[in-house]
Amino acid sequence: MKIKKTISIVCVLIMVLLNLQPAAYAVDSAVQTQPFATVFTASDFQGGSKAFTNFETMLATLKEAGYHTPDGIFFGGDYSDSSANTDANPGTTKAKNILMAEFPEFNMNNALFVQGNHDAANGYITETGAYEFPYYNVYQINEDDYSSGHGSSLVTATAAKLEDYMEYLVLTGDRKPLFIITHVPLHASTRCDNDYSKILFDVINEYGKMLDIVFMFGHNHSSKYDDYIGGSVNYIAKNETMLV
Repeated sequence: MKIKKTISIVCVLIMVLLNLQPAAYAVDSAVQTQPFATVFTASDFQGGSKAFTNFETMLATLKEAGYHTPDGIFFGGDYSDSSANTDANPGTTKAKNILMAEFPEFNMNNALFVQGNHDAANGYITETGAYEFPYYNVYQINEDDYSSGHGSSLVTATAAKLEDYMEYLVLTGDRKPLFIITHVPLHASTRCDNDYSKILFDVINEYGKMLDIVFMFGHNHSSKYDDYIGGSVNYIAKNETMLV
């Protein structure tokens, strides 16, 4: 599998463009030159109106550069500055409106909204769990299911459900790229928001022997010391181990 990554960072907004070329679906990799799917992702709109303006500018730039309507988009959480993304201030709706203005043909059923630590679990947030698309699979993990404040038992239960899904993919022979999307990262940050990340680490490393996994996150408060591991995107090819 080949993954082309273009990363743009403006203030606290992170946007990534991924072109997917899963080897399992290419008859001849030498002939296959176009991506099977294009995925956008953005996270942490905590800059208020400026962050949403940046998001709009970045989408316009991608469109001007010739990128077609994305097949999917993942939002990594924290859609407002308040302690909860309430109905009165639905940052997710702002993001949707900007996206549809630039790419009116986008199918909003292909958009996933991860819950961040500034977001309430309301109707705007996609539920934790698996989502399957024609050329890739996604497993979303929300803030309510993975953060140090909830203790090891909750993270253990979350990891078990993720493991069940990855086992299902292996048993059914599904080798499409698997995106695991969260708000809180796996590696330790200066705020120690993920004391029990090793529980997820062990599961992902085990199934990384059989699956191509892209782990995506926002929230990073590690002050750039971890840039060498890929910022807010980490990719594990088959038989590789994530070390952080």
